[in-house]
Amino acid sequence: MTEGGFKAGHFELLAEVEEKHFWFKARNKIIAWAVKRYFNDTRSILEVGCGTGIVLANLENEFPEAALTGIDLYPEGLSVAAKRITGAEFINADCLTFDFKKGFDVVGAFDVLEHLQDDDELLRRMYKWVSPGGGIVITVPQYPFLWSKVDKFACHVRRYRAKDLQKKIEAVGFNVIRRTSFVSFLMPAVFISRLKSKFAASDTAAPEFKVNPFLNRLFEKIIGFEAFLIRRGFDLPFGASLLMVAKRG
Repeated sequence: MTEGGFKAGHFELLAEVEEKHFWFKARNKIIAWAVKRYFNDTRSILEVGCGTGIVLANLENEFPEAALTGIDLYPEGLSVAAKRITGAEFINADCLTFDFKKGFDVVGAFDVLEHLQDDDELLRRMYKWVSPGGGIVITVPQYPFLWSKVDKFACHVRRYRAKDLQKKIEAVGFNVIRRTSFVSFLMPAVFISRLKSKFAASDTAAPEFKVNPFLNRLFEKIIGFEAFLIRRGFDLPFGASLLMVAKRG
């Protein structure tokens, strides 16, 4: 496994694909729904590891009156984020050393924890940053058996099991109120893609970013149906990605 972190050069690739790629679009809609469903009265949102700001841009549409803050270690990502969202506050700092003087109604970490060696420390800090009665929304890649060169390319440290992440979240004081997988019906395609990557000549995620336009639309509709089930209260038991929502007592 890698040492984690992120490669600054990847932000250029992300900026090119994330507004059209089915996974980013579907995930971001699920995140926005989760925040609205469980924290509808939120007035302040912090995104840890906000990158290019694509999630915050979606949250701005759902919560136009909320104060938005993003923190990221890499100025390359924040420069893109600042162009996407003019009304948000962006902080160029290490989330494991920086401390906020104020609390937030919602703190999000969207595919961030898997990049950190000490994910427990970030969860402890997120607990401190959440105002009483507020909570967190987290997404991570699921299942260690799906580990491949794509994870190495993305600078992941790990993939998660749902029960392990829930224990970590609850250990710092949160109460998990929603836990569901997504990218469930596409698991066969994900498994085949990851299996092929193990035999690829280079550590690259290019095949997963460069999706045929027809398949991209089809996959987006499939995950859209998953999102419909999640909104209806179904917790999908398996999937390549995992969503958790937790509240601070």
